[in-house]
Amino acid sequence: MTVYTYSQVLVWDNLGGGVRVARNQRITVTDPATGAVAAGLTQSGQPVTSVTSDGDGHVTFASTMGVVRLTSARGFWQDAESPDLRTNATASTSQATLARTPDSLITGTVTRDANGAATSAPVVWPDGAPGTYTALIVSTTFPGAVDSYKITYGSPATKTYTQPTVTRDTNGAAITVPAITVS
Repeated sequence: MTVYTYSQVLVWDNLGGGVRVARNQRITVTDPATGAVAAGLTQSGQPVTSVTSDGDGHVTFASTMGVVRLTSARGFWQDAESPDLRTNATASTSQATLARTPDSLITGTVTRDANGAATSAPVVWPDGAPGTYTALIVSTTFPGAVDSYKITYGSPATKTYTQPTVTRDTNGAAITVPAITVS
C-alpha cells in the first residue's frame, strides 16, 4: 500500500494562484489508464471513492497503485507518482510533464480575461530558463476555464509545449485531455 501525503497537491481551480488545493476540497483519485477509482483508495483508513483536503488544504490518502490521477471539481488534473517510486521529483520530472501543470511554472503577474481565465503569464523553468504561458482557447461554455494553452521554454523560445484542446463534460470537468505536444 502506498501512502500519499501532500500539503500542496498540484490540482487547482484557478491558474496563477498560490494555493494548489483548496480547503475542504473534494478530489477524485483515479487510475490514469482507465478512469476508474484508484485501486485500494482509502482516507483515514476508510475505503473512499474520492478524497477531501482538510481545513488547511492538506490531504493524505492511500492506494495500492503507484501512479494515480488527482482531479479537482472543475476538471483540472495532475498525475501523482507514489513517493516510494521517485527519488527526486524535481530532477526526474520532464519538461512536458511540467508543462502539464502550468501553475507550477508561473511566476509574476497573471493576466486574466473578464471571466477570470488565465490568458498569459511569465514562467520560470526549474533550471532558471524563462518562458511564457499563453492561453490559446478559453472556454465559452465554462467561463474561467482554459481549454488549450502553450508554454514556451527559453528566450528566445527554443521549445514550445502545447496542450491541445481538452473535451469537457456537461459539468465542465475535463474528460479527454490529449498529451502535451512539443515543437
